[in-house]
Amino acid sequence: MNAERILLFLVCFLFLSFDVGAKAKDIGCTSPQYVSTGSEGVINCSFRKGFYSLLWYSSPDVFHSEAVLTMVGSVKSGPGYLSGEFDIYPNGSLIIYNVSLENEGTFTAIILETPTSDAIRYVVDVIITAPTLSRLPLILECRNEGRICFRILPLHTEVSCKIQDARPAISLHWMVRTNSGDRNVSSSLSITNGTHPFFTSLATTSALFTFSSTLALLVCKADSPSGLLENDESLILIQNGVETLSSVPSVIKYVERGSRLVLNCTVSKRLYFVWQVQKPLETVFSNILFAVFVEGNLQSHIEDHGYNLHSEGTLFIDDVGTEDEGTYRCISSNGMEDDLLQYDVTVFVIDGCEGQHYCVLEMEPEGDLTCVVRGIRPWVQLKIIVSDDQSSTAFLLYGQQSTTQSNGDVFDISLTSKYRLNDASKTRVTIECKVIGTDIEQLNLSTKLDILFLNNVYCFVSQCQLMKVECNKFSDVVE
Repeated sequence: MNAERILLFLVCFLFLSFDVGAKAKDIGCTSPQYVSTGSEGVINCSFRKGFYSLLWYSSPDVFHSEAVLTMVGSVKSGPGYLSGEFDIYPNGSLIIYNVSLENEGTFTAIILETPTSDAIRYVVDVIITAPTLSRLPLILECRNEGRICFRILPLHTEVSCKIQDARPAISLHWMVRTNSGDRNVSSSLSITNGTHPFFTSLATTSALFTFSSTLALLVCKADSPSGLLENDESLILIQNGVETLSSVPSVIKYVERGSRLVLNCTVSKRLYFVWQVQKPLETVFSNILFAVFVEGNLQSHIEDHGYNLHSEGTLFIDDVGTEDEGTYRCISSNGMEDDLLQYDVTVFVIDGCEGQHYCVLEMEPEGDLTCVVRGIRPWVQLKIIVSDDQSSTAFLLYGQQSTTQSNGDVFDISLTSKYRLNDASKTRVTIECKVIGTDIEQLNLSTKLDILFLNNVYCFVSQCQLMKVECNKFSDVVE
């Protein structure tokens, strides 16, 4: 029986019997299938090896159209094959050598596994794809900053994402990422005709804080054919522009200049967080960094390279300076609950200081005594006292006056006190100059001074009135 008679037999037979679909798993064709314009495309099918005959139609109507390609045994024919537009693989897959928009539509395969078996029909919807400049959904509020960005927005602000000039048209929708998975939020979608034959999709939502009140990670997702986009989702981390965080006590943090500042943020089971700082004299917080866990990996964006981030959310500042003082806060969320941790950071300076020092001076029975500490931060208060309670009436301190001189970001602080020896029998009195009123342990500094009162021994005031702390060091100097 020649090929023409076989084809006539098949067409007549099709009017009588169809067995639609594959008879066994992994046999047949899937639908829809995507092929890219301007290149070679394949409508992938897998038929039993050694099938008897196969007809391919570029239409769902096999009764009123001609097969573009036929194969009986190993003999190929048909107008599509003869023109070089189509060919066929041994497994029955149809090759389209130069895909164009005209190839979009429904293709039908009719196969006879044996000369006496029922004809089996497979229908494949072929969708033509075209390269798009959009490699991922573009969130308009992110202004080309990449796949993830951070914004502080008012409560009911609209955010939008789009894919421009794509084929086929790509559906977009908004979701919120939570610890229990991505959750849908209300959004609108519009698809318009772009530059022929492309489409532009735009999805918009104002449901920013559906599940949490302060921090939310919105995800714009694209339903696109595999391989059309590099990423099918883009993300925007949004902080509510209206302050919703309950006030929490700040953790007081003291750090020495030049050392490392470590601020922890509890992000256990948190999906995203933001570090912010409010510097002295400023009224608002500014952003330091934001971080998001994506597919188990922490992706962060640091605004200032002076900061470093640990994978657990800990913030590091190496070689701390006085310019790093301020209130720091970490806002974290799992999509359902928000947390806040806040620190008040003070930088102290005591370069070379020794906590205790002792010296002896010969003094006049009455005069002035001055204690000076230089190059210290923060500002501290000094006090001169009589160490021995039994000597407090015999040796009177009065009229204490303090002065402060700013020297860059540190201070020179002096305290002058008048003194008078009321008991001539006293030949030795111990006094102490110390820092008071500070919570910083390293600044609990003091100097003790034994004053010897000797008969007929007098010193020049310029020599004896000074108890100095030079260069931030409690080493008393008699000049």
